[in-house]
Amino acid sequence: MSGTNIHFDDNTFDAVFSYSSIEHFGGKDAAAKSMKEIERVLKPGGVASIATEIFVCPESRELYRERKIHCQFPLRLFRRYSIFSEMFTHEELEQYLLASTNMKPLWPIDYSVEKSDLERAVNYPNSKTDKVHIFLNLKGILWGSIHIALVK
Repeated sequence: MSGTNIHFDDNTFDAVFSYSSIEHFGGKDAAAKSMKEIERVLKPGGVASIATEIFVCPESRELYRERKIHCQFPLRLFRRYSIFSEMFTHEELEQYLLASTNMKPLWPIDYSVEKSDLERAVNYPNSKTDKVHIFLNLKGILWGSIHIALVK
């Protein structure tokens, strides 16, 4: 079934898990709709565990904003790596995932990144044996995953 139309009754589940999928539901508005559906099917006190892709550095977020505003995201990269259109900026994560429901994070979201983490960014794809999914570097654009736990 669709993540934007969950076919279960209200207040059905103690927990809902979405790992690296909500960004693929059809755009940012669809992600917000999915968050509302997740909230609807959670029991009071239930936990939504959400992991999604997010731009890590301000420079990467600015590249994305420029692409959105002027359609000038390095077009050769955007066409080849459409995943960039599905990633969230910090502001989009706040707007589409957090502000779209009444659920509250279990802990404050910390967007800070240590320089040492960025220095260890994995070139993606580096090899078929790489299994690390922390910070990735694709043509100089750094991105990674963020995990959010929300309670209803």
